[in-house]
Amino acid sequence: MNGRLGNWRSARRQKRCSKCAAPAAYGYSDHAEESIEKIRPLCLSCLKPQLDRDYEDFNGRAVVVAPVAGPPVYVFQSTKVWDEHFPNTMIAQDVRSLVERIHSTCHECRKVAKFLWVEGAGLDEKNFIELLDRGISQTLLKNNAPPVSLCATCCVAHILRELESKRISYLEVCSPKAGDTGFVLPMGY
Repeated sequence: MNGRLGNWRSARRQKRCSKCAAPAAYGYSDHAEESIEKIRPLCLSCLKPQLDRDYEDFNGRAVVVAPVAGPPVYVFQSTKVWDEHFPNTMIAQDVRSLVERIHSTCHECRKVAKFLWVEGAGLDEKNFIELLDRGISQTLLKNNAPPVSLCATCCVAHILRELESKRISYLEVCSPKAGDTGFVLPMGY
C-alpha cells in the first residue's frame, strides 16, 4: 500500500475535488486500503456531507481517535476483521471493552450516542504501531482526557474541527460502515 499512497501523496497538490473541483486535501474511500483508483479526492467542504451520511448511517459502535498530523490515513477498522488478520495485537480487544463505556446519550447534545471520542495527543506516525499492539487504554488514555460518548453529528463535528484547526490532510479517509464494532484512527499501512 505504501507505493500506491506514495504516488497519490506526490500528486496530491495537483488533485482537485471530484465533486466541486476545489483543491483536494483528502482521499475518500468506501473501505480501508482501497486501490488508488477507488480513492476519490475531496475538499473539506465536500468531505463533510459524506462523513455526516456515513456516521449517521452507521449501526454499530466505534471508538474514534481524534485526527492527528503525521500518519497518512484516517480509517475505520472492524474489530472482527482486525482480529482475523492481526490476532496478536491488543487494539481490537481493547476497543470491544471501550465501547461498553459508551453512554446512551451524547455528552454534548443528548442524542443517542454510538461513538467514544478519544483525544489523540501523543500519537504520531512513529508510534501508532504501539497503539495497535498495546491498545488505546495502555497508550492514549494514559495521557489524555477521559473519552466522551458522542452521537454521529457531534462526532463528525469533532473530526472536522480537528482537521480544520490543525490543517491535517489524509491520503485516505474511510468512515465506519454497516454495524460492526470497530475503531477509527490515524495510521499507516
